[in-house]
Amino acid sequence: PRAGRQGALVRTELVEGAGNRFVLVDAFDEPLRADPEELARRACALARADGLLVLSRPSTAGADVAMLVHNADGSRAEAC
Repeated sequence: PRAGRQGALVRTELVEGAGNRFVLVDAFDEPLRADPEELARRACALARADGLLVLSRPSTAGADVAMLVHNADGSRAEAC
């Protein structure tokens, strides 16, 4: 776990796939309180990762999970 901007702990893992490294944030049980753009920039710089993946509860019926993807510069990924 790492401290987020407001001091809250953020549960993270470093994962790799298709030649890319991602910081994976588990926001399924506890909503992410940190700004995801700032978190992406800081976490990716520290972990030398290509992006940030935030997994949370879905708002769409029938979906198992919602995923938010940010590039290392904090911008939203257009496709994943």
